[in-house]
Amino acid sequence: MLYRIQTLYLFISTFIHFISISIFYNIDIVDIGIVKKEFILEKSIIILLFTCVVITILSICLFRKKKWQIIINKINIFINIVIIFTNIFIYLYLINSFSSEIKIIFFLLLCFLNVILYITANKYIVKDIKIIDSINRIR
Repeated sequence: MLYRIQTLYLFISTFIHFISISIFYNIDIVDIGIVKKEFILEKSIIILLFTCVVITILSICLFRKKKWQIIINKINIFINIVIIFTNIFIYLYLINSFSSEIKIIFFLLLCFLNVILYITANKYIVKDIKIIDSINRIR
């Protein structure tokens, strides 16, 4: 249901993804002469961020199917880790200015925060599953 703590964590994660998308649009990546790779990197990260938003909303909607919710959250954790490593690559090789460095570090921190939120949401979903199983044993 919408009153569970893991749903709150997932809503916060969705909000953080929208903040990450707005931050990533404002990052200046240096022109290294390979416009095609730069374009592919930027578009792939934006697509991954929107995919994370859609998957998180799907996870919120599947509140009755807790095992599916855990699987979807693990997929979202994996996608966020891919985003983190891609941004570390951008940070190491394609930075243009100091303001971009600050934005990428902030973007990485938001991605780490999302991973932590998904892990805690999964922890509480497992706790709900254990409570339901214990109630079924009592019956």
